[in-house]
Amino acid sequence: MVGARGSVGRLVAQLCARARPREIRLVGNPHGARTALDRLALSLGGDSVIACDDIAQLATCDVIVSASSSASCVLDGVRVKPGAIVCDVARPFDASPAVRARPDVTVIDAGLVALPGAPMRIGAGNLQGHPPGIALACLSETILLALAHAQGEPIADHGVGDDVDVAAVDAILDLARRHGFSLAPPTNSACGGAR
Repeated sequence: MVGARGSVGRLVAQLCARARPREIRLVGNPHGARTALDRLALSLGGDSVIACDDIAQLATCDVIVSASSSASCVLDGVRVKPGAIVCDVARPFDASPAVRARPDVTVIDAGLVALPGAPMRIGAGNLQGHPPGIALACLSETILLALAHAQGEPIADHGVGDDVDVAAVDAILDLARRHGFSLAPPTNSACGGAR
């Protein structure tokens, strides 16, 4: 998990930990403080969670989830093993065109949601050039909360702040299921495309 100190990375790490994988590596910024990363590792429990600030630790990972807040492709030049799956949650993307061009690595652009009903466009470019009917997860969450409010359901400030509660994510996922929102199918992105 690259970017585990950020709100999205932290949340993804918590969601992954629920599945009890053999190991989780939390990779933080080598120029940042390790305290929050170490605290997260401790809260996720056990010897199976490793906190580090060395991105070279990704070289043996089968699955890499990257959610940095960097303005550059942080996975550019990083050794990614053949057969690895890279789930790129970051905007701008963390997986460079070079990583995406590798035939032995699968890159998935995460954080995209298929809206229910007939595919529609949101604005001239459909927000970052995604196909009709596909929206960023953050926008989809806003739409879901508006739908819940319109139907008189009590809503809270979901997805706000640095420490989003996993229960809030579960509530949004429940809303998504009820309203017909789903994961977006793989698409070609502006950064080189997902497979």
